[in-house]
Amino acid sequence: MLKAESRIGTVKHSGKKIYEFLCDFRNYEKLIPEGKVKNWEANEDLCRFSVDGLGEAGIRLVEKEPYQVIKFTGDGPHGIDFFMWVQIKEAGENDSRVRLILQAEMNAMMSSMVRGPVVQFLDMMVDYLEKLDYE
Repeated sequence: MLKAESRIGTVKHSGKKIYEFLCDFRNYEKLIPEGKVKNWEANEDLCRFSVDGLGEAGIRLVEKEPYQVIKFTGDGPHGIDFFMWVQIKEAGENDSRVRLILQAEMNAMMSSMVRGPVVQFLDMMVDYLEKLDYE
């Protein structure tokens, strides 16, 4: 099993604003780099898309704890069992901390090979969350 955690990021918005934005996949379309994802479909709790070279994929929101935690899982044909949590902690007015955690079922050898790139990816996502306009 792989368990990877991002660094803790600082977001200059309220936990409520971050939570409400991230709990609706319809907000994510404007975050996707042009030309990277095709066939984007989303509702509040589920998104489906395709990526050249990887095929079809989906992500489903499975658990929410208002203004604190959002839990996602894969929802696609590839059968990769994973969960990702976004943890949000409000530190003050318009001052929140975020951390991402990913847990995936895989053997120990594969886990040791992908752990570094997964942590880098999670940290990159935190970088993006820090810069995002949640309006």
